[in-house]
Amino acid sequence: MEDAEHHIRSNIDKPVLYQRFINIFKGRGVFATEFISKGDFVVEYRGELLTQQEGEVRADQYNDSAKVFLFDFQWKGRTWCIDASEEDSSLGRLVNDDH
Repeated sequence: MEDAEHHIRSNIDKPVLYQRFINIFKGRGVFATEFISKGDFVVEYRGELLTQQEGEVRADQYNDSAKVFLFDFQWKGRTWCIDASEEDSSLGRLVNDDH
């Protein structure tokens, strides 16, 4: 838990992770230079936090390429959405792609 908290609070990705271009169909992906054990913290999915309703509006407005960066999750009985469609240097946005 300390590892996750450190990287999230510092707004940084783990140094053992890097991105590389895979191909024109998949685009970029995240790779590790070291083994990552099951249950270890890997990345934070960073983006704009939206309510479920705001996420649905964005999904209606976005094309298929941008929609893949909308991530819905439930917390404390409510559904939320993270919109990571805006390009930044974080790696987490690259792991939600469904291609």
